[in-house]
Amino acid sequence: MVNILPHSFSEISILKGGSSFFVLTNIIKTENQKEGNCSEFPSPKTICSQADSCKKGYADPQSNGILTGRCIEYNTTFNTCEVRAWCPVESKSTPELAILGSAENFTVLIKNSIHFAAFNYTTKNILPEYNVTCVYNKVTAPQCPIFRLGDILKEAGHHFSQVAILGGIMGIEINWNCNLDRWLHSCRPQYSFRRLDDKVVNERLYPGLNFRFAKHYKMPNQSDLRTLIKAYGIRFDIQVYGTGGQFSWLELVMFIGSYLSYFGLAKVVIDFIISLYCKRCCSTTSGQRYFDKEKYEEIPGPCILTCQELKFVSFVDQEDIIMVDKKIKKSLQVTKGKKVKRGKKTDNIVLAQLELSAIDGLEELPLYPRSAKKSSAIPSWCRCLKCLPENAFEDQLCCRYQNGECITNSEMFRKLVLQRLALVHILQYNNPLINRHSIGKKQLAECARNQYVQWRFGSNKNMMDFAKIPSCCKHEIENTFNGDASETSLQHADKDTKRQSASNTSRKPLLKQQPMRGKKTDNIVLAQLELSAIDGLEELPLYPRSAKKSSAIPSWCRCLKCLPENAFEDQLCCRYQNGECITNSEMFRKLVLQRLALVHILQYNNPLINRHSIGKKQLAECARNQYVQWRFGSNKNMMDFAKIPSCCKHEIENTFNGDASETSLQHADKDTKMQSASDTSRKPLLKQQPMATLP
Repeated sequence: MVNILPHSFSEISILKGGSSFFVLTNIIKTENQKEGNCSEFPSPKTICSQADSCKKGYADPQSNGILTGRCIEYNTTFNTCEVRAWCPVESKSTPELAILGSAENFTVLIKNSIHFAAFNYTTKNILPEYNVTCVYNKVTAPQCPIFRLGDILKEAGHHFSQVAILGGIMGIEINWNCNLDRWLHSCRPQYSFRRLDDKVVNERLYPGLNFRFAKHYKMPNQSDLRTLIKAYGIRFDIQVYGTGGQFSWLELVMFIGSYLSYFGLAKVVIDFIISLYCKRCCSTTSGQRYFDKEKYEEIPGPCILTCQELKFVSFVDQEDIIMVDKKIKKSLQVTKGKKVKRGKKTDNIVLAQLELSAIDGLEELPLYPRSAKKSSAIPSWCRCLKCLPENAFEDQLCCRYQNGECITNSEMFRKLVLQRLALVHILQYNNPLINRHSIGKKQLAECARNQYVQWRFGSNKNMMDFAKIPSCCKHEIENTFNGDASETSLQHADKDTKRQSASNTSRKPLLKQQPMRGKKTDNIVLAQLELSAIDGLEELPLYPRSAKKSSAIPSWCRCLKCLPENAFEDQLCCRYQNGECITNSEMFRKLVLQRLALVHILQYNNPLINRHSIGKKQLAECARNQYVQWRFGSNKNMMDFAKIPSCCKHEIENTFNGDASETSLQHADKDTKMQSASDTSRKPLLKQQPMATLP
């Protein structure tokens, strides 16, 4: 509630209404007007030279009356159209100074009462210490309810004398920000002022604030007279805003509980949206399980604030990888770092394939490395006695953390890193268009270094980019492939093969290692597979049972080898468009259906298993895992949700659908005896097979 009372005035008019009041500051008075015909006030529309310019009966909205159709003299300068109106007409000119400019010094008392119904609290802006002689001042008397009109406009950034000429609208804002707590009570009004109308003075926009009113008189001859007054002034609008608050334990508990519920609800909603596409949201193959595994994966790495060069070190006599993310001030061999787990998806697979080749007897290619330059003094940081002196601290790294035999002396290093034909096929797998006869020593050395890093640091791509190769391994690779640049690697390898085969003509080629496809291992393992194909892999007979021929090929099949399936999720072909089935490829037979290869994989995973007790179910399951690992890579979470096409699934089932009482190895042994009995006089030859390509 707001009450406005004039605190001091003389002849000034103050008009009140609601929460506002109007102060008259300027007037234009037109006295003794009576009804009749007279000339219009000069303006571009009313100035005329002849009667044709004045249309009889026309009334312009801005005119003082109705045109009579005559053009008469207004003064010695202008002729204007005659109108029927209250004569003489009102003058359009405005005084240059406000007639009532003294209103600037008048004051007004504003009484304001507020009530907060929620807290049953009422107060007003007139405080107990109120002094009737005070006048509002922002600094000295900010709580005084008596306001000088000139000060109000000054606080708003205007001058009273200028606004009073044409008038305006001012806003008086009373803001209540109340703290109703007993121990910290505060509820005082804050006053502010601003102008509400447009400040720009433009005649076409009718600036300021004005209105007209008239005083009428009756003359003795019964004629009517009036005095027209156009009043200019300032209207003050009072606007009250307020907020009140009081502490409540109940509200606090509810507020905290609601916020906690929002956080919990957000997790439920997000998990629900993620699992929407799967009807069985609680099954082990649901999308929710997939994202649960992905979003909690830990990524090893340095501190985000580290600006130094990052390095990863792998010692052959330590299980973990060492991460160095600080400035190296001494040999990298003795620099301390953080331990990081080795890649889990690559090393086991590659080692399993190497174990397979070791069991079956991998036919080796001679390396003929050049002898390394012997150093007169072994560096102090060397632990294997094969490192050469290095100038840079970051290159002073040995393959071992403690004294012992060098990794370059191991059979594993020779098979994985230094085998020429294996490296050639890795390069061909990465770039099928490369000419194998044009591969030189630099490419072989770079591929060998990548082989070492991939072997020792696992499948983490980011870790491999920052891996450091020990000095002994680096120089061993350089010495091995430091041949004549004019002689390509394949020519060198072919000479080695001829030399080896000439001395071992009666030697029977043995089974090579079988690969699995993965993002970080496919190049290595497929290269070994190609090596086995070129050197001559003697196959084991498979004798699969004939698949049942379907009378009608399913509409969703693209390879013409799928069988009808009832469940929608099983209706899957190996191809997206029509073409040859993947089961017809050499790669599928070597990777998925080789019996002895599957037996050795099972033995690698479980060393205690009896190879003569492995049955058809175990072989079929291992074959399915081989297919998934080949086609879906090394992502463990993705492999858990992989779907095998119908054609591949039935091909595996038909291949290993032998008698349950007959184990796989016995079957393979019988097959081998049959084959050897029919070819007793036949000498085993090396088979030259083309490179297998992905369908």
